[in-house]
Amino acid sequence: MKFRYAKESINLACKWGYKGVEAGETLSDDYFESRMPIVMKRIAQGGVRLSMILNRVFGGSNTMEDDALVAT
Repeated sequence: MKFRYAKESINLACKWGYKGVEAGETLSDDYFESRMPIVMKRIAQGGVRLSMILNRVFGGSNTMEDDALVAT
C-alpha cells in the first residue's frame, strides 16, 4: 500500500507522459495540452487522497475500505 500511488504515477508517466518523446527533444505546446487531462486528474486524485489522510489523522474516516472507494 505504501508505494501504490508512486507505482501508479510511474506507470502513467511511462504509458502517457513519455509516449512519443525522444531524449533531448524540445516539447511542444501540443504535447503539454494533450497531457493536461491526465495531469488534472492526477492533481484531483492527490487532493482526495490527501483529504483522506487528513480526515484519518484529525478524526474523520477511520477505515481503509471507505478511503479506497473514494481514492480511485
